[in-house]
Amino acid sequence: MRSSAYIPAIDSLRALAVISVIIYHLHGAWLPGGFAGVDVFFVISGYVISRSLVTLPSSGFLGFTGAFYGRRIRRIVPALVVCLLAISLLSALFIPNAWLSDANQRTGRFAFWGLSNFALMDMGDTYFAPRVEFNPYVHTWSLGVEEQFYLVFPAIFYCWLRYRNSEVRWRRAASSSLLCAILVASLGYSAYVTFNAPAIAYYSLASRFWELAAGAALMQLHVTGGGLGRVGEKTQLVLSVVLIAGCLCFANEAAFPFPWAIAAVLGSLGVIDLVTRSERMNSTLSWGPAVWVGKISYSLYLWHWPVFVLCRWTVGLDSWGTRVAAVAATFALAWGSYTWVENPFRKGTLVRGRAPRWIVVGGLCCVLVAWLADQLIDRGHRRLTLSVTRDMASWYPVAGHDEGVGNTQCVSPGRAAAGCDIEGHARHLFMSGNSHAIAYEVMLGMLEHRAPIDVSDYRHPGCALLLLDAPMSDGTPECRKFYRSTLADIESQVKPGDIVFLPSLRLPRFADQFARYSDAEAVAKIDGESARRDRQRAVNEADGVLDQLVQRGATVILEAPKPIFKAPAFRCSDWFNRSNPICRSGLTMSRDYLLHYRQPVLDAEIALSKRHEHVYVWDPFNVLCPKATCAAVVDRKPLFFDADHLSAAGNRAVYPDFVAFLKSHLDR
Repeated sequence: MRSSAYIPAIDSLRALAVISVIIYHLHGAWLPGGFAGVDVFFVISGYVISRSLVTLPSSGFLGFTGAFYGRRIRRIVPALVVCLLAISLLSALFIPNAWLSDANQRTGRFAFWGLSNFALMDMGDTYFAPRVEFNPYVHTWSLGVEEQFYLVFPAIFYCWLRYRNSEVRWRRAASSSLLCAILVASLGYSAYVTFNAPAIAYYSLASRFWELAAGAALMQLHVTGGGLGRVGEKTQLVLSVVLIAGCLCFANEAAFPFPWAIAAVLGSLGVIDLVTRSERMNSTLSWGPAVWVGKISYSLYLWHWPVFVLCRWTVGLDSWGTRVAAVAATFALAWGSYTWVENPFRKGTLVRGRAPRWIVVGGLCCVLVAWLADQLIDRGHRRLTLSVTRDMASWYPVAGHDEGVGNTQCVSPGRAAAGCDIEGHARHLFMSGNSHAIAYEVMLGMLEHRAPIDVSDYRHPGCALLLLDAPMSDGTPECRKFYRSTLADIESQVKPGDIVFLPSLRLPRFADQFARYSDAEAVAKIDGESARRDRQRAVNEADGVLDQLVQRGATVILEAPKPIFKAPAFRCSDWFNRSNPICRSGLTMSRDYLLHYRQPVLDAEIALSKRHEHVYVWDPFNVLCPKATCAAVVDRKPLFFDADHLSAAGNRAVYPDFVAFLKSHLDR
C-alpha cells in the first residue's frame, strides 16, 4: 500500500462515478446504467473510511469511535444540512402539494437523520418509478445507507485492528473473517430481495452492505501486505475499466443490485488496488480536471438531483437549453458548497483542535435545529408557496369540504328539516371507486351537510368497482379481495332507498400528473377490438353485481365520463411552470372530440341502466363543458386539479346538478 495519505487517482474514480450519475439523471437513455455510479461510490467509501480508521489513535473503543464520528460529521453534516434546508425552502416555493409530491417532505424529514432510505422503502416506489423523479430528496437514500453503515462498521473494524495479531488463534480468525462473513451474507440477501422486494433491495443497508464492505476488505488486504491477483498493471486496468463501463452502459434495472452491481464493485476494487500499489498508475489516472471534479463530488452529488427535480417541476428538463443550465447551476452550487461549507468545517479554525465529542454533540445539535426549521417551512407551505394552488379552497378536492357550506340543519338522522336541499327521509350513500371517487369529497361533504344523507366510502388505490374496462375478475388478487369485501359490506348494510354511487375514471388518460401519453394508444385502449371485447365481458359481469344491489332496494348511480385533458392544471397555471413541456397541449379540449371519445363507455353505462331498474347514469359533462371548448380552468378558477380529477371548485360547480339528479330519481 502506498504510504502517502492522499491518492489523487481515487478522486478521478469519484469523478467518473458522479458524472455517470449526473448523466443518467439528466437523460437516462444517454447512459442506461449510470445509476451504478453510486455503487462505485460505495466501494470508494468503504476503502477510504477504512483507511482513515487505521490512522486513528488507539485510545480504546470509545476514543476510537469518537474520533471516527467526529471526522464523519465534519465531512458530511454541514453540506448536507445546508442542501436540505435549501431544498425545503425551494420546494415550499415552487412545488404544489399533490399526489406527485406527497412523499417529498416525509423523505426530507427522514433525510436529516440519515433515514430517507427507510421513507422510500415505506413509500413502495422503486428507484426507477416515475414519481421518484419529482422527489427532490430521493438521492439522499445513498447517504442514509452510508450513515447507517457507520453505526456498525467501526465496531467491526475495531475488532479486526485489535485482534488481527492476537496470540489467541480463535480471536485472530474471528476478527479476520467477521467482515467477509457479513459481506457474503449481505450479498446473498441482496440476491434474494432483488427479485422479491425491489425497493428494499435498492434502498436498504442490508442489501448494500457488501458493496461498502468490499472496499473495506480490500483495505484490510492492503494493510496486511496483500492485494488482488497480480495480472499485470495494464491487464488489471483494462479488466477493471471494462467491468465498470459495462455496468454503466448495460445494467438492467430489474436485476439491480444483484447481479449487475457486482461488475461495478469488482471494477472499482481493481482500480483502487492498482492505484494504491502503483505510483505510475496513480499518476496516469490523476488527470487534473477529473481530480477537481472528484474533490467536489460530494457537493455535486448533493446538488445535482434537487436542481434537476426543481427544473422538472418548473421549466422542464427536456431541452438542451434547460439541461445545460441545470448542469451549470449544479457545478456552481457544488463549487460554492465545497468552498464555503465543506472545507471550512473540515479544515477551518472553527473545528481545528476541538475534541471529537464536542464536534459530535455540535453536529447533532445543528441537525436538530435544521430539522425543526424544516418543520416550520413545511407548516408554512401555504403562506410561502408561489403557486396559485395556495388557494386550497378552490384547488384541493379534499381540503376542508365544510368551508363555506353554511347550512348544517340536515346532519341529524330522520326526515329533512326545512331548507334542506333534498326532502324526505334519511338515506345512506355508499361510494366506491378509484381516485376519482376520492376527488368528490367536497361535493359529498356538502351533501351530508345539506341533505338527510350519510356517506360511507370504500376506497383502494387502483381498484374500482365496475370500471367497465375489463371484468373485475381479471384484477389483481388484492383488488379482487377488495371488490368482494366491499360488495359484501354494502349488501349487508344497504336498505331500500339507499344510494350506491360508483364514480371512477373510466377513460384512458391522455396525461397524468407526471407524463403525457400517446393519443393513438389512448384511443386504441377505448375503441380497439380488444378493448371492445373486454368491455363487453365487464358489462356482462356488472349485470350480476347490479342485480344484487337493486334486489336489496338500492338506487345505483353510475357516473358518465367527465372531460379529461392533456396537461395537469396544477402544474401549468403559474408563471414559473407554464412553459414546461408537459403543458404544451394546453388546458383546453374540443367538446365534440371528447364526446366522441367517451361514447363507447357511455353506451355501456346506458345499456346497463336500461337493463336494470333503479340504475341510472349521472352525467356532469354539460356542467363542466357547456361550450364548444372544454377548459380545465375557467375565469382563473380551476374546474380540474390535474388532467382529469375534479378540483374543489369543480365539486361546487357540479353539486347543484347532482342534487337535482338525486331529486328526480330517488323516489321513483
